[in-house]
Amino acid sequence: MKQMKPFDCVQMKWEIQKKHQAEADALGKEEAERRRWQRVLDDPVLGAFVRAHAARGSRTKEEETVR
Repeated sequence: MKQMKPFDCVQMKWEIQKKHQAEADALGKEEAERRRWQRVLDDPVLGAFVRAHAARGSRTKEEETVR
């Protein structure tokens, strides 16, 4: 019999998607996306990764809209 894990990544993904949808409904899709990208850039790990990626000259459309 399979043991239950204390962490359910599928449940976590579902909850994050619900949160993002509620944010988009409240703020509008573009503003919600801008805020999500800003949170990524402000994150000490993810922000450093995105800035290093951008420094190599390969920017995504989302990165361009935040700058």
